Amino acid sequence: MVTYSTFNERDLAPLGATHVDRVAHLVDPGRLVHLASDPHFGQQVRRRPRAARAVRRPTPLSHKQPQLLVAAHHLLVTHARPDATLALVGHHPRPAFAAKVEAFAASLGLSDRAWITGGLPDTHLAELYRAADVVATASRHEGLCIPVLEAMAMSVPVVVADHGALAETVGDGGLVVGSDSAPAFAEAIGMALDPRHRAELVLRGRRQAAARSLEAALGPLTETIAEWYERR
Repeated sequence: MVTYSTFNERDLAPLGATHVDRVAHLVDPGRLVHLASDPHFGQQVRRRPRAARAVRRPTPLSHKQPQLLVAAHHLLVTHARPDATLALVGHHPRPAFAAKVEAFAASLGLSDRAWITGGLPDTHLAELYRAADVVATASRHEGLCIPVLEAMAMSVPVVVADHGALAETVGDGGLVVGSDSAPAFAEAIGMALDPRHRAELVLRGRRQAAARSLEAALGPLTETIAEWYERR
């Protein structure tokens, strides 16, 4: 059996997996870097206040915790970044769930500061990454988080919850929040926005994305496949 993170490896143990090989995930974090700009969507993005955006999927799964990001954004807007916009990005198969998140944002006075975009094509997603100041996820369960890898490849600082394989995915390339609390996330996002920390986070994130690149994965994967044949 194979998996691509230590977290997944531990998850498989209770299911009776006795021999698990960990291999690099065959993803391309930089797949959006060179996509052409979309001027029309770019105008939509630029019309919104800029200070902080978070790329995260508002799916109907509670473990994604978009409400936590909304609550953290409320603190950020209230106490530090009044012009900040939170963008919650991704397909939501249950519109009622997205409506609940939107209603929660409205109850905090964030109707014009929380943007639930729905699913986006790659050209729009790339445009949003280019405009973003921070990418955050509060998910409680991720075997690997491709959006944070893409963000690091796009030179955007990342903030993640200390759950699943998120800390393993970002390594030292992002800020890991050890508490599922709005103040903790707001503080981390504020730190990522601080010019004193931002440049170093961007540099470390790009290094981590490069280490997780498709090219970097091919060598170790080839070695693993060779070992499988030897064992057979």
